[in-house]
Amino acid sequence: QVVLATPLGRVLVRVAGAFEPAAPPAPGTRATVSFDSLEVFTEGGGKRLLSAGWVFALARAVNPALANGADDASWLETTYLSDKVR
Repeated sequence: QVVLATPLGRVLVRVAGAFEPAAPPAPGTRATVSFDSLEVFTEGGGKRLLSAGWVFALARAVNPALANGADDASWLETTYLSDKVR
């Protein structure tokens, strides 16, 4: 499970999803991430204001080939560069 949270104005936006190592020939430091959760919280993460994971399911249903043209492609690929940049 990968969880990314970032402040956006006066709210905290959190996305999460499953990950796995990317298929070859991708470098060993690359992971394929498929997000399935989108939540918005009050500043500081106290109270959930919105849960909209359906957005990712809708995007995949409308266009399953978002990443690279393959119907079973995951939604986002990221590469690790350093502790500060991913």
